Amino acid sequence: MIQCPFLGYARAWLPILLCISPVFLINLLYFQCMNSITVCKSVTAILFVSTFFASCALFHKPMPGRAVNLSRKSEILEAMQFFSKSRAFPLVDVAPDAHAKAFEFYSENFRPAYSRAGGIWESIGPNNVGGRTLCAAIDPNDTSIVWLGSASGGLWKSTTGGIGANAWTYVETGYPVLGVSSIAIDPTNSNIMYIGTGETYNYGTSFNGIAVRTTRGSHGIGILKSADGGLTWTHSLNWSYQAQRGIWEILINPLNPNVLYAATTEGIYKSNDAGATWTNVYPVLMVMDIEMDHADTNILYAGIGNFGTTGSGLYKTTNSGTTWTQLTTGLPASNTGRIAVSAYAANNKILIAAFSDIYSTLGIYKSVDEGLTWAVLDTTTEIHDYQGWYCTGLLIHPTDHNRAL
Repeated sequence: MIQCPFLGYARAWLPILLCISPVFLINLLYFQCMNSITVCKSVTAILFVSTFFASCALFHKPMPGRAVNLSRKSEILEAMQFFSKSRAFPLVDVAPDAHAKAFEFYSENFRPAYSRAGGIWESIGPNNVGGRTLCAAIDPNDTSIVWLGSASGGLWKSTTGGIGANAWTYVETGYPVLGVSSIAIDPTNSNIMYIGTGETYNYGTSFNGIAVRTTRGSHGIGILKSADGGLTWTHSLNWSYQAQRGIWEILINPLNPNVLYAATTEGIYKSNDAGATWTNVYPVLMVMDIEMDHADTNILYAGIGNFGTTGSGLYKTTNSGTTWTQLTTGLPASNTGRIAVSAYAANNKILIAAFSDIYSTLGIYKSVDEGLTWAVLDTTTEIHDYQGWYCTGLLIHPTDHNRAL
C-alpha cells in the first residue's frame, strides 16, 4: 500500500487523469515514431505524474496517526462513474445501438484509408496478463483443440490443449465484440460452431458495470456462426442494435445438429435450420442456463432468473421447447440469484441443481426422477459467497453422480 501525502490532490484530479492519460499515451507512441526525443520525455513525465496521483487515490493507506473518515463516499466509485458517464454523454448510459453504429461509421469512413496505408502491427506484450474466462469448448474430434470465450478479450483458440507459454491465439471474428459468453461445436462436424456474445447479469444494465460490480459485463451482438473452423464468421442471430442483450448458453441437438437452443436475456430461443432463423419459444427474462436430457433430446431444463426477475425458477420441457413447466417439489419457493442445472450422462433420471440468492447460496439439490421431486444435498455450505448473481458452473462427473464440480 502507498502512503501518499498528496491524497487530496490525487482524488481531486483522478477523474481528469483517467481521461487524459490515454491521450498522452497515444501522443507518446506517435512522437516515438517521429523520433522526437524532447517531446517523448515531456509526455513520459506527464504520464509518470498521472500514474503517481492515480496510484495515491486508488491504493492509498492512511498516514500514521491520521484519522480516517469512513462516512465519506468512495472517490474511486465516483471516478469510475465519471469515466463511464463521460463516454455516454449526453445520455445517461451508452445507447444499445451505439457500438454497432460507431463500428459502421468507422468501417465506411476510416477502415479503407487505414487498409491502404499498409501498416503492420506486431504485439510486443505484455503476454502474461490474465482475465475472466466465461466459457470453454473442446473439439469433439480433436481434443488438442480448445476454444475459450473471454469476458472482454474475445475468442481464443489453442491447438496444444492449452499447454505452453504461447498456447493461445486470438481469433478474429470480423465483428466488434469482446464478450464471448458461450461456445457450441457441432458434434458431427467440428468445422461448424456457434458463439454467443454479451455478458449481462442484471437485465439491461451491462454498460455501467465498469463502475458497479453487480452490473458489470460487456456488450453483445447476438450469435455468430462459423462453417470453416473459426476462419470466417457470419451473423446467426443479429442483435447488433440491442447490445445490452446477452447469450448465456447454446445447445446443439446431437441427434439433429440443425436444432439449436439458446439461453438468453430475452428468453429461450430455438432454431430448426442450423441457426438461419430463430424463434423465442419461451419469452421470459434472464435464462441463465439450459441443459438437455442425454437420452431424450425432447427434454430440456432451464435455470431462469437473476436479480429477482419475474418468473425465476427451474423449468422443464418434454416437447422440444413448445411448453415449459416450473419444477417446484423440494426446491426453494423463490430465489433472487441465478440457477445452474446439470444432467447425469449415465442416467438421464438424475439431475443436480444449484440455487442462489444475489449474494449467497440457497442450496444444492438432487433429483432421481427427471426433476419431478428434489432432495436437499446441502444448504449450509456457502459456495457462491456474495456472487450468487455471478457464479454459474455446475457439472456432474460422467460416471459417478455423487461427484460434481
